[in-house]
Order: sequence, then C-alpha cells, then structure tokens
Amino acid sequence: MTVPFQEFIASFGYLGIFFAVLITSLSLFVGIPTATYVSIATIFGLNPILTSAIAAVAGALGESPAYVIGLGSKKVIEKKYKKVLVYWEEIFRRYGFWAIVLIAAFPLAPDEIAGLLAGTARYDYLKFLVATALGKFFKYLVAAYIGVYLGHHFFS
Repeated sequence: MTVPFQEFIASFGYLGIFFAVLITSLSLFVGIPTATYVSIATIFGLNPILTSAIAAVAGALGESPAYVIGLGSKKVIEKKYKKVLVYWEEIFRRYGFWAIVLIAAFPLAPDEIAGLLAGTARYDYLKFLVATALGKFFKYLVAAYIGVYLGHHFFS
C-alpha cells in the first residue's frame, strides 16, 4: 500500500516533506494526517529534527488560509455571535500564543479552528505562525521518532 506523496518524499527528501505537509495542511479534508508523512520521511532516513522543523514551517503556512478567512469574516460572525467573539478575543489576549501552541501540538486537534479564531480576534499573524509552527514541531517530532523506531525495527 502506498500513501499519497510517499514517492514524492522518497524522491525529493526535505523538499518533498515540505510540499507534502504544505499541501495536506492547506486542505481541510485530506484523509491522511500530516504527521504520517513525517514518519514516512524518517523511515526513509531523513533527520527527525530537521524533518520536524521543515514540516512545522510548512504546516504553519498551511494554516494561513483559515487565519485569513477569520480576518475576513469578523463582521459576519460578530453580527450573530458577538458574545462568543468577545470571549475568544479575551482568551487570545490572555493566552493566545500558548493556546495556539497547544492546539497545534495536540494530535487530531482542529488547527483550522485556531486559525479562524485567531484571525477573527485579529491576533498578530506572525505570532500565530510562530505559535503554530512551535506546536506542530513538537507533534511532528513525536511522529518523526515513531518513524525512526519503525524504520529500525521493521525496515532494516
């Protein structure tokens, strides 16, 4: 069984992992979690820390459309959900960076929701990217070392 992008990652290495994670992060409905690609990359022998860092940057950039949609939809959301929006703006003022890090680090968390809320709350975009990349780095680092383990025990 081959996984989409598997041959791409094998052929293009770090560039392959960057584009595989970027493309899957841009899509809301990709059937395979992006962390799977990180595991596959390290099974192929890529450095787990460098792979995780590259994937984290690509994953953070891939969450940007959700942030932009949040920016653009503030007025629409504000009309119907003013109290909810005020609540989330306060959460982002107090804990925004670390809340985003936790959401991005948690497997199966809806990262797009964090992007939408950060955009709607007008959270600083650069801080959003850094927090998302940091959280994804930790998540992908775990996946990378799972790949290293699998590579050593099942594919060598």
